Amino acid sequence: RNLTVIDAYQIQIVRDGALPPLIALMSNPEDDVAEQAVTTIRNLSANPSLDVKLVRDGVVPPLVHLLRSPNPSVQEQAIVAIRNLSINPQNKVRIVKEGGLIPIVGLLRSVNLKVQESAVITLRNLSTDPENEEAIVRESALVPLFALLRSPHEIIYEHAAIVLRHLSINAQNKADMVREGGLPYFIALLRSSTNEQAQEHAAVLMQNLSMDSTNQVKIAREGGLPPLIALLRSQDENIQEQACGTIWSLSVNADNRPRIVQEGGLPSLITLLRHANEKIQELAVLAIRNISTTDENKIKIVRLGGLPPLIGILRSTNMRVVEQAAGTLWSLSVSEENQIKIVQEDGLQLLVSLLRSPNENVVEQAAGCIRNLSMNDENDIKVVREGGLPPLIYLLGYPDPNIQEHAVVTLRNLSVNSDNKVMIVGEGALPPLISLLRSPYERIQEHAVVTLRNLSLNAENEVMIVQEGGLPPLVDLMLTQNERLQEHAVVAIRNLSVNEQNEVDIVAEGALAPIINLLRVPNEDLQEHAAGALANLSSNPMNKIRIVNDGALPPLIALLRSPDELVVEQAVMCMRNLSASPENRARIVAEGALPRLTSLLRSPVDKIQEAAAGAIRNLSGENEDSVAGEGGIALLIALLRSTSESTQEQAASALWSLSTNERNQGKIVSEGGIAPLKDCLRSPNKKVQEQCVGIIRNLSMNEANEIPMMEEGVLPPLIELLRSLNERIQEHAAVALRNLSMHPRCKLQMVQDGVMEPLVGLMRSPLQIIQEHTVVCIRNLSMALDNVITIMENDALPPLIGMLRHHDPKIQEHAAVAIRNLSVHDECEAKVVAEGALPPLIYLLRHEIKTVQEQAVGALRNLSVIPENKNRISKEGGIPPLILLLKSNVDKIQELAAFSIHNLSAGSIVNQHNIVRDGGLVPLISLLSSRNESTVEQAIGALRNITLVDENKLKLVAEGGLLPVLTLLRFDREAIQEHATGTVWNLSTHPENELKIVQEGALPPLIKLLRSRNVLIARQACGALRNISVNEEAREDIVDEGGLSAVILLLKSTDAGTLEHASVLLRNLSVPANNKDKIAKEGGLAACVDLLSSKHELVLPHVAGVLRNLTVIDAYQIQIVRDGALPPLIALMSNPEDDVAEQAVTTIRNLSANPSLDVKLVRDGVVPPLVHLLRSPNPSVQEQA
Repeated sequence: RNLTVIDAYQIQIVRDGALPPLIALMSNPEDDVAEQAVTTIRNLSANPSLDVKLVRDGVVPPLVHLLRSPNPSVQEQAIVAIRNLSINPQNKVRIVKEGGLIPIVGLLRSVNLKVQESAVITLRNLSTDPENEEAIVRESALVPLFALLRSPHEIIYEHAAIVLRHLSINAQNKADMVREGGLPYFIALLRSSTNEQAQEHAAVLMQNLSMDSTNQVKIAREGGLPPLIALLRSQDENIQEQACGTIWSLSVNADNRPRIVQEGGLPSLITLLRHANEKIQELAVLAIRNISTTDENKIKIVRLGGLPPLIGILRSTNMRVVEQAAGTLWSLSVSEENQIKIVQEDGLQLLVSLLRSPNENVVEQAAGCIRNLSMNDENDIKVVREGGLPPLIYLLGYPDPNIQEHAVVTLRNLSVNSDNKVMIVGEGALPPLISLLRSPYERIQEHAVVTLRNLSLNAENEVMIVQEGGLPPLVDLMLTQNERLQEHAVVAIRNLSVNEQNEVDIVAEGALAPIINLLRVPNEDLQEHAAGALANLSSNPMNKIRIVNDGALPPLIALLRSPDELVVEQAVMCMRNLSASPENRARIVAEGALPRLTSLLRSPVDKIQEAAAGAIRNLSGENEDSVAGEGGIALLIALLRSTSESTQEQAASALWSLSTNERNQGKIVSEGGIAPLKDCLRSPNKKVQEQCVGIIRNLSMNEANEIPMMEEGVLPPLIELLRSLNERIQEHAAVALRNLSMHPRCKLQMVQDGVMEPLVGLMRSPLQIIQEHTVVCIRNLSMALDNVITIMENDALPPLIGMLRHHDPKIQEHAAVAIRNLSVHDECEAKVVAEGALPPLIYLLRHEIKTVQEQAVGALRNLSVIPENKNRISKEGGIPPLILLLKSNVDKIQELAAFSIHNLSAGSIVNQHNIVRDGGLVPLISLLSSRNESTVEQAIGALRNITLVDENKLKLVAEGGLLPVLTLLRFDREAIQEHATGTVWNLSTHPENELKIVQEGALPPLIKLLRSRNVLIARQACGALRNISVNEEAREDIVDEGGLSAVILLLKSTDAGTLEHASVLLRNLSVPANNKDKIAKEGGLAACVDLLSSKHELVLPHVAGVLRNLTVIDAYQIQIVRDGALPPLIALMSNPEDDVAEQAVTTIRNLSANPSLDVKLVRDGVVPPLVHLLRSPNPSVQEQA
């Protein structure tokens, strides 16, 4: 025993054969022998070169036996020998197999510290062999080992910690150690501040245990985090590494992540990101990466300063660390707030550079992070600015589908930005993107098609995508069974279809059929975009027909009933476009679209209402009654009050179309359309204004609507629109007012509402059509006499006169009518002439268009009424063209010309001469045979005036006018009879005409007219007969024609003129002897006697003359006296008028010749006046007296 303490002798003793007997002696019952033998073996076991041989030669069994020796010294030597043998790897399993574990574990509880120490060291050595890990635990070593962790002796608890550290490598042991209650011991050891080695072993132990998912929660729950976090600040790198590794393991469990943060782990972990030890850096990054999975922690990591060191790690040459840092940034970049900060901390540039790394894992993490960063609008331009596009586009062709996905998603995000759309395409992204549409991975296909969908929103890209061959794969994607791919593909097609050329190419690529099929898929998003694509494509004229022919109508119409408003919106917009083609309209209606389109006018969505109204507008041309029958008019009217100007516009456009139908005009009014239309006239939207004033224009064509429109207050806004800067609006307003101005009440109201000022302004419009409507409106307004003064006060006359010289005959005509109407007013006749209207009006008398002539001559007819205008018209040369118009083949023109000549000839001797001088006589005579009674009336009236001139009396007869004039005496129309009798009266004043008048058969009609109820006719007929009766031949003819009774009847007339003519006529008729008896028989005596007392002085000489003539016959003398003639005759002898006195005294003379009367005459007082008359200066009177 003593010699074996020297190494050299150890080998020699064994070589000399000492082992077998020594092994045998260890089993000697004598303690001292056994002790010496085991001590010798202990010394030999200390030699590494002998430990295998000792075990192989059988030293282990007796040593194991001695571990149970009651002799502490023997126990000690035995455990030390086993401890030494257990160092050699070859012996570790052998010792266990020889049953050494149980007694060794038992010695862990020895009171002998040396034995305890050797036992724990032995277990430490044995535990390094994986085959022993579970066996040690199975032999119940854990509890005593746990207990040793609390030993006051560092060497003991340190070795115990090492044993447990080794055991914790085994997966089964991890769970057993925790289940057996080891955690409190391990955690307590972590807190040891005196033995760093023990802390390190405890930390490794905890790291191993933490690899078990069950233990992760328990470690945290048992309070393991605080000491572990504290160790992160250790000065020992190994301890830091182990603690950091444990925290990383614990952070794998989601429940632990907030606890690590709550316990203050983040600051220390972030600090370790700057550690020089790359392993520690890596573990810290791994832990932070796990912790960063919660939204709250993402923010905390950044706020605690985690970004700069993480970004700094991206510069490392250690790709494992770089990978984890990029991965952590990827996790952090999920937060929108962090997305901005990562870029602000210059992380983007480094991440972009990593996209070119040869390390695939690094590329994936960097690409994933940039993918998230690109989701932020503030970063999308920066990614491009930092040169991200080329590597991202390159990665579209990367063999790893995950990296492909990150790249294409990033481009998808970047492509949302308008500026990026062009740059992405400019960098050559289209070919690989289009290629990815055929990727075997649907998720990549989806991102690629969404990217193309975004890019297709740019006008330049629309063309490039098609040129690069994007259409065929997009069409193929619509044919897949994946609805998401179908949706994105049809959206891309929808975007591309905005381009006119693409509309053609898309259809050429066969896209219609799959798009139409998608309308039938029970997916509302698909339906919406398919309908939207068709809506775009349907803007092409050829496509409109093709879409319908390919069967789109039934599914489109079905979609009009979709509960999804976006689907309905696109479907109805497509229907609106399709209905713009005349070829489609009948089919659309036949397929039953109209009722549904009409019902959509009730939609709460403005765009749906707008498109439905647009479709109805298109269809209404051929289906006016159907639209009205479906109740469309009321709904369209309601839309006029929409808050959407576009909806108002479409509704107004539809109503405008419908309002061309007369039946619909009434319905629009009856459905309450006037009020909203009136409001829309003041819309700030000029299109709405134009359409609504167009509707009002159409409605105003229906007479029944005029008063309702006026009463609803349409006039003021219409008048306001005359001032619009939009000439089309001006035109519609002018036409509406033109139509409304036809109604008597509207005429007055319009002027009261101030229409004249803007109307007069529009007369100077550069647009002829507006000029025309304006002048027609004024023409209509001028028909109301109450408006005339206001029209004149608003200075309408000068422009009206100017329009008489317009190059358009219609405008000339309307202006002439307006002036014609104005000239009716007494206060305007002179002003019209004073403003210079005569020259252009007279010029228009020779216009080639008859209607213009008619209105001009009508105006002159009115103007020629007042005296001061008559001579002006003549001086301006108006008579010759008027005379020419007497020969017009238009009755109305003849009439108006005759009327004008009639007026001019009235009271103007100059004009009476000029009319005949300028050749007016013959045409006037000719017009006496006109079928137009008014013309005849004016012609005979003119002739009546003309024949006041003596020389004209003969000219008329010479021109053959007598017979036509006399013919008119038999006319039924009193006005004609009046002028005819006046003309005959005029003609009869010339002696040369007296007999001719009789010879032409004038007596019968003249005599008949003596009985006319018209006083003037009777008077003039009587006057003519009076003149004719001057001729002796005519006197008997008048009586023979039965004129006496009528003449005598007229002696009772109350009209002084008639009375005078009748008394003269009777006086003349009483001259022939043959007539005297006839006069008496007809009652002429009594009538004349009655008139002797007349107040009409002019009658007295003539009735007295009649009596004078009749009293030459005796029989009548007595009758005259009997009838009471004496008193008035006696009185008349004193009349101051010589003719009266002479006729009276001559009658008395005749009576005095009758002897039977002389006494009566004297008795009645005849002598005094006779005596008086003897002194008369009138010889004839003296003689008769």
